[in-house]
Amino acid sequence: MQHSYYNSLHKSQFGSASLQLTPQEETDLRDIATAYSPSAHHAQTMLLIARGEEYPAVLPDFPAFLDTALLQQLLIENINFKTALPASGKSAAPLASQKTSLLTLAPNPASNDVFVSYRGVEKENLQVILLSITGKEQLRQSMIYGNANLNTANLPNGLYICIVQNAVGSIVAQEKLSIVR
Repeated sequence: MQHSYYNSLHKSQFGSASLQLTPQEETDLRDIATAYSPSAHHAQTMLLIARGEEYPAVLPDFPAFLDTALLQQLLIENINFKTALPASGKSAAPLASQKTSLLTLAPNPASNDVFVSYRGVEKENLQVILLSITGKEQLRQSMIYGNANLNTANLPNGLYICIVQNAVGSIVAQEKLSIVR
């Protein structure tokens, strides 16, 4: 039955026939369109063409693709990717002037490897962590005297956040990293 609906849609796209549905086909399509299944999108498209009916887009739950533990840590430390509150709490300043000036990523954009250099006072017991733009940890590596070489060959193209974390887990520097091949 679904095959005949699809053929009707295909014909209507090329002008040889319009999308005409029997009452039973409409009822079946509405049942399919309201179900959470791979066929739902096709049924919704057919009902949009035939009757102008629109359905809301179903998106995944927020926690399903976001690393909530990292977000919780950033919330506790009053850090976000746009501004940061100093320890005194007096005013917010852009991260570019506070945390990123101590971190160099070369090359950026990177393809297969990126050299990370931290120029802060602390040089021991540091880790460099590469996060996806959604906050999911992609790589973690110990730094040697504030330096590390990350192999990014297995990561997809995109924008990442590179952070340096000290021994107690505080973020001491961060910078955006682009991977382009």
